[in-house]
Amino acid sequence: MEKAEEVRVDRRSFNGSVLAVAAGAVLPRPLQSPARVGTSQVKYLEACVTELWTRDWNVGGGALLRQAVQLFGHAREMFDEADYSELVGAQLLTAGANLGVCGSFIAFDAGDLALARRLSQEAGLLAESTHDPVLHAHAYVTMALQSTALARLSGRRGPAREAVRFLDQAADVARHEPSPKLHALIHMRRATAVALLDDSPAVTRAITSARRELDRGPHASDRPWFAFVTGTEITGHEARALADRASITGDRSHVEASAELYAKVLEDPTLLPRNHAFYSALLAAVRLQAGDIRGAVESGERALSALEGTVFSVRTLNTLRPVRAEVDDEEFAGRFDLLAKSLVVQ
Repeated sequence: MEKAEEVRVDRRSFNGSVLAVAAGAVLPRPLQSPARVGTSQVKYLEACVTELWTRDWNVGGGALLRQAVQLFGHAREMFDEADYSELVGAQLLTAGANLGVCGSFIAFDAGDLALARRLSQEAGLLAESTHDPVLHAHAYVTMALQSTALARLSGRRGPAREAVRFLDQAADVARHEPSPKLHALIHMRRATAVALLDDSPAVTRAITSARRELDRGPHASDRPWFAFVTGTEITGHEARALADRASITGDRSHVEASAELYAKVLEDPTLLPRNHAFYSALLAAVRLQAGDIRGAVESGERALSALEGTVFSVRTLNTLRPVRAEVDDEEFAGRFDLLAKSLVVQ
């Protein structure tokens, strides 16, 4: 047993080092802010936003949090202290707000909800000053996601209502924007928020509206960081909404339907590594909720394997905590506990 544990620890440490080096190579430590900012600095920040989102989908937020926070701070320092033209200032503000939204989600996946909420609120304030309704809406959607998570963790309805208010604001600022993926994102986030308010008709309307938006097809206004908004992702939100409603109502049919939908999500060959690990963990949790202990362990082991490999997502590990707590499986418990010690964001 000790040798197996050493192998896992070494593998986790090795992969963590590889991820840190890779992230640093792509996203080098920001230099001291220049006295005057030009177009080249703004383009660098814009490229970093796209790269951070792409890497988050593949390796998870834990591997990227330090770089994301540094870059956001770098952008804020340039905006506050450097000289620049009016045009560059507007572009810098937009790039900084985008970095704040991205960094907020990365912190969320890294398991730091308090930092995630601070970053999203700061990004939202910056976005209000831009002339970019899509960015402004994205900031509100990100705040809503975190409020929904807080409602789920606390068992309180207030944060879920807060999430709905954020989504109403997102829909309002984006009302003239053509991006199907943005509107689908707003609707699918609404589905999980209203599920925690036990509003079944609102869940159905939100899921239906999200699918209808995607049916319009791709549009030139879809931002690169909305690429994850697919039919599969909407199905995942539908499954989460069913599981949350089952926790409120005790309706086992919702649990079974949720498990079926999560299994369908995991059949998608295009699902990226972090999301595949996260949905495996969600399936494990809902199978536990259904009393399927063996199925919970099997799904949980797939998530653990990803976390022992190249995925660094504390949110995914936290999703497995109920399985760890309730399942009497020594190997599963040992693997989980090793990861809980090693998945520490520096």
